[in-house]
Parts: sequence; C-alpha cells; structure tokens
Amino acid sequence: MRALSSALLAADQVDFTLAFRRLGEATGEAASEAPLRNLFQNAPAFDSWLARWRERLTQESDAAKTCRARMRAVNPAFIPRNHRIEAMIEAAVERDDYLLFEELLAGLAKPFDDQPGFARYMEPPQPHERVCQTFCGT
Repeated sequence: MRALSSALLAADQVDFTLAFRRLGEATGEAASEAPLRNLFQNAPAFDSWLARWRERLTQESDAAKTCRARMRAVNPAFIPRNHRIEAMIEAAVERDDYLLFEELLAGLAKPFDDQPGFARYMEPPQPHERVCQTFCGT
C-alpha cells in the first residue's frame, strides 16, 4: 500500500509535502490525526484510507515505534515553495531587501527539523499566492 493514495491527494488538491509530513505525526489518536484529516475535503474517503493505513501498520512489528521517526527522516517540513521564492526574489530585486532570502535560507538549512519560528514556510500557497509560471533557475 502506498503511504497516501496520490489519487486521493490529487482529488482533494492536498499539498503532498504537507500531507506526508503530517502522516508521520499521526499516531492513532484523534488529536494527532486531525491536522492530517483537516487537509481533506472528502473526509469519508480519507477515513477509509486511514483505516487501511492503521491496519497495515499493525502488520509490522516495529511500525508503531519507528513510523514517526522514519516518516520524519524522509518527509521534509520545509521545501522551497514557488510563492516563497517569488516573494523573496521580488523583495531582493525591487527593494534591495534580503530578509526573506535569509529567512528562507535558514529554514531550508534544516528541512527535516521542527522549526516553530518558520512554521509559515511549511504552508502551501493560498489561492491568491499561487505562482502559475516559473522561470528556469528558480
């Protein structure tokens, strides 16, 4: 079984990076699964998938203990998202302001670590922040 069905993620337009990171935090308790579940519009489809995921984890002897650590080791919290890159470039080019560059660089230096001060860099773009065209090298 794949970690999360790409069809389920795509159908609900869920951010893949954020979903996989939150999947690693889901420990079987409702409170730990809520941040992941809240990403999905089709709750019944997600709940069905989650039930299969839980069942799959019971088939591995050490899964409950190691799943979180293993998922966190391969699913970054921070990636260079297009809307953040565009904002950083705009600030640097138009205002000679490199603060966003320094912040983004600091957050991306440890992409797998929890960094509460950089939490906003984990979030996908809002509809008005979406970048529909990128250029080679960004």
